[in-house]
Amino acid sequence: MVEEDGVRVEYIFYSNQGESNSGIVLKVVNDTEQPVEYRFTVVIRSLEAVWEKEVTGRVEAGTLITGDEEGLYFQPFGPQGIIAELGLKAWSFRRGSDS
Repeated sequence: MVEEDGVRVEYIFYSNQGESNSGIVLKVVNDTEQPVEYRFTVVIRSLEAVWEKEVTGRVEAGTLITGDEEGLYFQPFGPQGIIAELGLKAWSFRRGSDS
């Protein structure tokens, strides 16, 4: 989806009980040697609606984070909703200290 200076955001569609494209799981990967603070807005469209959510967090050097516990799972239209489009906007990645 997005890659900048050794940090990238990837996604997969998540299906609930055989339904297609009802959720999104994001993965934030940090290939740098410093921790990175990230901020972006997820934009998800169905055929009838648009849903946006700001996401912030931190990923340690040389690691990745993903899933619901990290705030990176979204099912904005319910298990029967169908996601038609996915995007990110207003992203920033800021290298932080090791503290």
